[in-house]
Amino acid sequence: MFPKITKNKYFVFIVIGILSFLGKIVGFVRELVIANEFGTTLIADNLSLLLSIPTYVYLIIGGALSTSIIIFANSKNNNSGFMKGLKTIYKHIGVASICLFLLILTIYFVYKDFIHPSILVIYWSIPAYVFLSLRTSLFNMISKPVYPQISLIIANVFFVILIYLVPLDFFKWDIYVTFSLAFTLSTIIGWLSLLMMKAAFVTKEPVYIKPNKVEENEMTVKEFWGISLPIIFGGASLQINNILQRMYATHYEEGVVSAVNYSTKLVSIPQGMMLVGIGAMIFPLISRKIREGKLAYLKNLYSKLCVSLFVLFSIVAIIMFVYSELITKLVFMRGEFDLGSVSIVSDALGIYAFTIPLSIIMILQTRFLYGFKMQKAVNYVSLIFLVIISTAVFYVFKSTTSFLLIPYINIGVLLIMVIIFHVLLRNKLKTEQS
Repeated sequence: MFPKITKNKYFVFIVIGILSFLGKIVGFVRELVIANEFGTTLIADNLSLLLSIPTYVYLIIGGALSTSIIIFANSKNNNSGFMKGLKTIYKHIGVASICLFLLILTIYFVYKDFIHPSILVIYWSIPAYVFLSLRTSLFNMISKPVYPQISLIIANVFFVILIYLVPLDFFKWDIYVTFSLAFTLSTIIGWLSLLMMKAAFVTKEPVYIKPNKVEENEMTVKEFWGISLPIIFGGASLQINNILQRMYATHYEEGVVSAVNYSTKLVSIPQGMMLVGIGAMIFPLISRKIREGKLAYLKNLYSKLCVSLFVLFSIVAIIMFVYSELITKLVFMRGEFDLGSVSIVSDALGIYAFTIPLSIIMILQTRFLYGFKMQKAVNYVSLIFLVIISTAVFYVFKSTTSFLLIPYINIGVLLIMVIIFHVLLRNKLKTEQS
């Protein structure tokens, strides 16, 4: 029997899914702006690479820290100690951000003939993204996951407003600086809006477990980073794989990098809807049930979620595969995005669509493994397959004339990882029960 979910949690899950979908759609407008203005040209290639830098850092560091907070909170029985340790982490990240910016600033002035100023501008979106992720995890833990989704929608809307209201040649800046500035300001606005919602609507800090008098449970920096670093490296492998895909694309004709970007961004819309739900509601539940020793519940939850999610999103993948050309035309075909661009993007979209169910199952599996504190296993598997093997396969077969080799490699790697993670998790559940 499927584990019971209260009506309130079911309703919140639906609301999160709707808001996540809206946020993805609004955020996707950024890709539409680039596609309509530049199609699949070299400028579009460069912009997709530039704007992906802070996003990848956010997903690697911010996502890992957010996951670590949930793991740590559910392993402690002292709320005040946890909050005290968290404030220390905030200070460390703030100081590290400032020091890193000063280093980047110094490097820029020394090598300004070789480094574009847009790199310096877009840097400031990275700390804002990380702080946004940390605050989001706290909202999720006090059952207020709606507010972070609203803040992301605000950020994405602000980006669109900036791009459309400010002419691309305003202040005589080039296109890369303009887009970097809009991206950075919108990210900071999203973070500030979440802080304001915290002040206006949330009157108390999260309470994870009834506090006791033992202060030795305070979260230390050493303990926190001991949990976080393996997760960071595991998440880094996934994002490095995304970067590698764009690097592989540079071996082919102009426009392939942006085509890979557009197609993967389309695929990320249905993915993102479910991944937000996994992070906001399912993972805190997994972490809590592991601490309580409810292994039968977890085994049932894992089986039911895997089957239902795989079937649902396989249907989505098939629809996107069959109608890839129609979807590409409806979404992109205007401005500089011509039939040639439609052809190259739809070809990639048709194959990348099948990564949707695999990616969702893999993320779900990693959250179960993280809950069991098997971060190192996830790290090793991710590093070997997403980075080493995918790179080796590409360079063995890169002589092929079709860039569609890239998504095919991605599908093969994800399928193998899903099988390995499934074996690891089933063995862990069986071992714990015995």
